[in-house]
Amino acid sequence: MKKLVSILLLFIAFNLVTAETEPVFSSYSSEQTTTKSIIYPNPARDFTTIKNTSDVKIKNITVVSMVGSSVLNQNGGSDSEIQLNLTNIRAGRYFVRVTYANGYQEILSLIKL
Repeated sequence: MKKLVSILLLFIAFNLVTAETEPVFSSYSSEQTTTKSIIYPNPARDFTTIKNTSDVKIKNITVVSMVGSSVLNQNGGSDSEIQLNLTNIRAGRYFVRVTYANGYQEILSLIKL
């Protein structure tokens, strides 16, 4: 039994050492981690603005509640800033899904006061 335990400990120690020296590869690119839109003001009361910082046009903006239901859906356009009317939305935290013309999507967080 002692021999088995020592072999297991040696195996675990060897795996820990090799895990630290092996390179780590990630499937995420810098494009996936950087946002292309800015939301302000946030927190917001009646209106908020989505500012597009990329060259690709915004196709659609959807405001989604924490339980996943869509509470606001608005088409994009050629404007670099799109204003959202939040007056009919209850106070709380929401996700804003921004869909671009090239199919890229990003999720922003919004707090409605």
